[in-house]
Amino acid sequence: MTRSIRAFLAGALLLVIACGGEAEPAATEPSPQSGPTSTTTETAGQSVDVYFGVEGSTDCGEVQAYPRQVASDLDPIQGAFEALLSGPTQAESGATSWFSSDTANALRSVSLADGLLTVDLDDLSSVISGASSSCGSAALLAQLEATGFQFPEVQQIEFQFEGSCESFFNFLQMECSVIDRQV
Repeated sequence: MTRSIRAFLAGALLLVIACGGEAEPAATEPSPQSGPTSTTTETAGQSVDVYFGVEGSTDCGEVQAYPRQVASDLDPIQGAFEALLSGPTQAESGATSWFSSDTANALRSVSLADGLLTVDLDDLSSVISGASSSCGSAALLAQLEATGFQFPEVQQIEFQFEGSCESFFNFLQMECSVIDRQV
């Protein structure tokens, strides 16, 4: 909610109270972005992008940006990954992802130091078991990488399952590696 709308509502509330009426709570409409895999309510704050696969694409690593709002008091990188892990909303038709309401609370932590972003997740291997295929791992990594690299201060990313880079990449049948930003 913008500052001017808040000021208007506060003024209207004072006017109603001054006139002897009782103020009723403002009705809120449900967010049009609640979808089949997650429910997301719009929060006043900052805009970030989440990246999901493109339905019908023959390129497993093709992603498209979808804007999301995260709370202004939340770290934008953390907010972006929380939104990504919640999966596409109904309004984001054409988006495909391994992420859904089943993975919504899987973010353990994000930390950024000297350009290296570390993203630690719960072990999702039993929840998104198909992501270990070659196409599945390309899709999963493309979504995670694009979401992280949208922030210019991020130069490298390390993904982990419960603090272990090896566990994350073993799940994808790959060796643990730090991913560098592509120029």
